[in-house]
Amino acid sequence: MTRRNKRFLSLLLALTLAVSLCVLPAAAADQTCPSSKSDPVVFVHGLLGWGARDALYRAVNIAQPSLIRTEADELTYPLHVMVRYEIERMLFAGEATAKDIPALWNRFMNEYLGIPVPDDTHGCLQDTHWSGGSFGYFPTYALGSAYDAMFVPAMCRDGVDLTGACASGDLTPVRAWLGEHIWQWGRAKDAPELIKGACGMAFDARYYCSYLQDKFTTLYQL
Repeated sequence: MTRRNKRFLSLLLALTLAVSLCVLPAAAADQTCPSSKSDPVVFVHGLLGWGARDALYRAVNIAQPSLIRTEADELTYPLHVMVRYEIERMLFAGEATAKDIPALWNRFMNEYLGIPVPDDTHGCLQDTHWSGGSFGYFPTYALGSAYDAMFVPAMCRDGVDLTGACASGDLTPVRAWLGEHIWQWGRAKDAPELIKGACGMAFDARYYCSYLQDKFTTLYQL
């Protein structure tokens, strides 16, 4: 594992531990406008007042360790991916075989998420990927989120008002940007070339780290 990947993992683990020890602060009933770090609150713009919108935003962004990947929150989801990546790496390196998977799963779930696994149904048998031969696929889920963390500032640099588009419910500018910079290429470009063309720089996981850190330190007032 590279030094950068270790720093990313350390951040995720630290944030997960921190938020698991906290209770979300109550929304301010008299809030009239979101702060700069709370701009995502505007995404639930509608009939609700700012206080209710803030409460809803906080409620749908609770972060806590869980057993099931597809039910995981935004912060802990990459850790579920890492559990699977660690096992796949060991399998392909000849360091483990299929019979070792349940024990390895339990070990990595404890190391990354700090929770015991009661049975294989809630553990290594919860996904269909491996039984279908889809090895090496799980990391793409986390990579998609990491790529998105670079797309957002790139959109803004190109003049897309993302906050305004989400608040109005008209995502036409967002779709237009994605169509021009991402979708039109299909599989004609590999990810590194695609990211550099859309964002003007090579992939950098620090954008994703900063996004998670800013969002959850603000939510949990860490």
